Amino acid sequence: MEFNEWLLTPGERGNPANRLDNRRQDRTAWSCGNHVRPLVHGATYFPELLDAIRSQRAGDLLLFTDWRGDPDQRLAGPGTAAGTVLAEAAERGVIVKGLMWRSHPDRLQFSETENRHLEEDIAAAGGECLLDTRVPRRLAPPEVRRAPAS
Repeated sequence: MEFNEWLLTPGERGNPANRLDNRRQDRTAWSCGNHVRPLVHGATYFPELLDAIRSQRAGDLLLFTDWRGDPDQRLAGPGTAAGTVLAEAAERGVIVKGLMWRSHPDRLQFSETENRHLEEDIAAAGGECLLDTRVPRRLAPPEVRRAPAS
């Protein structure tokens, strides 16, 4: 499959005010020639993520998004909890910015507490992580749609 078969054109994105495509002479929003290596399983992904984060220095930018951010998730073994690793990066002067789902209450077996704790760990170290509340109830599982707003 060619990249232009799965990347959206300006018309397909449906936002005529977007100027993303104006940056390039060929009016494409994407670039070519990037090295991409899929890391299919957590056992492969997490150690690579740990190495990449630990190699960052002051002024480097670390952006992440997450649906369920558990600060205790180990990336490779003892001393590699995600919250600790991200906080250490922020303390080194890495610009750490995250966007996570705010989540629904734990009583519905969601990750409200974990997401909030990861956000707090990062903020205490000087980073920033926003908890996004804009997930529409209609996209949530049925038990959440019926739950009272928190």
